[in-house]
Amino acid sequence: MIGEISHIVFKISPSDYEIYLNRIKGLGLEIINPRSRIKGEGKSIHFYDYDNHLFELHTGLLEERLEMYRNNQKNYNINRRKNVYSCIL
Repeated sequence: MIGEISHIVFKISPSDYEIYLNRIKGLGLEIINPRSRIKGEGKSIHFYDYDNHLFELHTGLLEERLEMYRNNQKNYNINRRKNVYSCIL
């Protein structure tokens, strides 16, 4: 049994970020304002589909972000998440 999943994340290339952002806007999907990011964390687009599923397109991997946080533990609060699934677009 899978626990609760808050959203599904897809990895995208940094060079494709604007392309995907424009496609999502063109579809009229609800885009969530991004949270503030720190250097090296990448960029994300959070949006709801027509069935109210929350998706994230991110230019980096969760493992990369967590490793960055671990290397700088004194500066960041590490939030360990369960049931994170990612795909490469």
